[in-house]
Amino acid sequence: MAGLDIALLVLNAGVMQTGIPFDMNTDKEVESVIRVNGLHVIYLAKALVNQMRSREKRSGLVIVSSGLANASGVGIATYCATKTLVSSFGVGIHYENKDRIDVLVWEAGPGQTNLG
Repeated sequence: MAGLDIALLVLNAGVMQTGIPFDMNTDKEVESVIRVNGLHVIYLAKALVNQMRSREKRSGLVIVSSGLANASGVGIATYCATKTLVSSFGVGIHYENKDRIDVLVWEAGPGQTNLG
């Protein structure tokens, strides 16, 4: 990835199992939600933030989270936990890189999607 000039990186991931109490999800289902919503966001940021920081001009990083980072409900506990994770991660990345990268964590509100 040497030589990339990344001005803006948008990290957006979202999968969830809905309507099933947490303890009824398989380990594989729980791990899938955590991997896609949380770990993939963190690993991609880890892979690219150094290049963004080394640009001559400022870079921007947008992490798409969810309003559910601050709430929860039946059947969405794991999803909500991953959105809390990426929101907190974004705040940390902001403090580590505020001299070179503008970081925005967007906790999106309700909307019609095909998540599930």
